[in-house]
Amino acid sequence: MVLAFLVFEQGHDKYPATGADGVKIAVFRKGRANLVFIRAAAHRKRYIAMISQMRAPKKGKIGLLVPLLFLLLLSFSCGSNKIDQNYCDRLSEIKTMPLKGVPVEDDVYNGLMKMGDLAVPCLVDQLTNVTKTPDPRRTPIYSETTLGDVALFVLLDITKVPVEDVFPKEIINKWEDQGIYAYFAFVEKEVNRRVIQDRWRNWYRNHKAG
Repeated sequence: MVLAFLVFEQGHDKYPATGADGVKIAVFRKGRANLVFIRAAAHRKRYIAMISQMRAPKKGKIGLLVPLLFLLLLSFSCGSNKIDQNYCDRLSEIKTMPLKGVPVEDDVYNGLMKMGDLAVPCLVDQLTNVTKTPDPRRTPIYSETTLGDVALFVLLDITKVPVEDVFPKEIINKWEDQGIYAYFAFVEKEVNRRVIQDRWRNWYRNHKAG
């Protein structure tokens, strides 16, 4: 996603700026209007446009709209990141997940689903979380469910990714007969949660690149 803003101020034809996380921002001049392009990432970490760090052109000064633009973007970004992170930190509050696509009234689950791909990185981070929690699925219930398992359930619902793309062959070979229980058996060894987390990270990296 690219956000574009017009800043009415005379400047150079093009000069660079740097976002808070090192992302480059380009500013192009057209007449007396500088068109500021800011590329936002397709994940939960929104790029904050640090316009205050922009090197002012020698011909003229940066207009008064620039500080206002910076404050607007900073407010939007910080608010969004807070919401994103809060949902991922509230996995234990998910009490009900849908059965066969039937909608549920669960604020955290529905919030994560609305976030879509933006929620994937923080959910992947949670895959190794072995904190016990009640199983939010209606069936089949598993007594040893962890927050990492809940993160996995939500990831599968958000991405609709084929299991063979994110699970190792040890699970896939048993999936047809055992379903999700093949996963539960695999992660009984805690080190195997890292294996699944790495596969999800590789999938997401390729998914973004595509």
